[in-house]
Amino acid sequence: MENRDVEKNISSYDRSSTFFYCDPPYYGLADYKSQGSKPFSKEDYVRLKECLSKIQGKFLLSINDHPEIRELYSEFNINQVEVRYSVCRTKVVRPGSYSLAIIKSGWFNENPSSPHRSLGLV
Repeated sequence: MENRDVEKNISSYDRSSTFFYCDPPYYGLADYKSQGSKPFSKEDYVRLKECLSKIQGKFLLSINDHPEIRELYSEFNINQVEVRYSVCRTKVVRPGSYSLAIIKSGWFNENPSSPHRSLGLV
């Protein structure tokens, strides 16, 4: 983990054998700022997508389910994942509580019996 610009980080480590896990702030819910940084803007989400479109390696991006994110990442494999929140200790699934797992095209296991096929993790 590094606290650097997304483009610099990805270009520094991108190889055909590299796996990137990206977990940007939830889209459209609030401006996210870490200490001393500016908020993650709509332009930052576009820059992240453009950067991921060019990589040699693979990526998994997890983000909240939002129509603009679905449109932005439409060229990739998008899987809707049910989210269980456990902060309140009840582990209740809230209606409409979904996240997206967005995966680089061509990374899916073609074995239909694989339990991990939906996320392309095999």
